[in-house]
Amino acid sequence: MNRGSRLPTASFCVLALLAGSALPAQATLFCEVLKTKDGFVALRDKPSTKSKVLRRLTVGEDVQIDSTRKETGGWAPVIYTGNDRSKNVIGWVRGSLISNECG
Repeated sequence: MNRGSRLPTASFCVLALLAGSALPAQATLFCEVLKTKDGFVALRDKPSTKSKVLRRLTVGEDVQIDSTRKETGGWAPVIYTGNDRSKNVIGWVRGSLISNECG
């Protein structure tokens, strides 16, 4: 067996593992929009019912909890990417209007 040919592979694996462990751990939680009497949940610019509505989210759509911001007065900071996942919309939704079983 030629040990010289095995060492670069083993070294590469160790370096790859070390590099992977150096990346910051960040939880990504997706929560489902719940059913409302209006048939939609307003994704707002700011955590207020008087704030501009950016999108109307329908039952079953997913929003991602924005871990870089904190919940404020019952409003959850979220990122909405839509079905095509092409554009992120950053905003706020009432926490009671999204599933508390996020994953």
